Amino acid sequence: SSKVSFFNEDFINLKEIKRDLIIASDVFEHVQDKYNFLAKLKDKGNFFLFNIPLEISLFSMIRGKNIFKHSFENVGHLHFYTKRTALLTLENIGFEILNSNLVNNRFEEFKNNKKLISLFINVPQYIVEKLSQNLACSIFGGYSLVVLAK
Repeated sequence: SSKVSFFNEDFINLKEIKRDLIIASDVFEHVQDKYNFLAKLKDKGNFFLFNIPLEISLFSMIRGKNIFKHSFENVGHLHFYTKRTALLTLENIGFEILNSNLVNNRFEEFKNNKKLISLFINVPQYIVEKLSQNLACSIFGGYSLVVLAK
């Protein structure tokens, strides 16, 4: 469509008018100066859709495997979030949170990888999630936060 444009360049430094919607999916956890990046991004659009991986949980803190080192070395995450810290980061920049939802892909992974150890992790998480998705996210991790902001 002539109304949709795609760019492969440094969007932050473009000197153009505001965009209606900016999608930043799994982006600012990779940026060294996230506050400066988000402040500049905020000036570029009217509405924003963020997807933020939530890697801080009770399990991530007590596991023998250092998930933070793994995320840094394998996918380049410089910053790690809970639901509260992700929302606070956006609010501190001046974004108005219009809506947010937790998304969990772990159960889809379990369907594809039916190992016994996965069963021991996923069944309790599934039960807790039915009671409270926020609690399940805080305990087990494995969620992302999708945020609509302006």
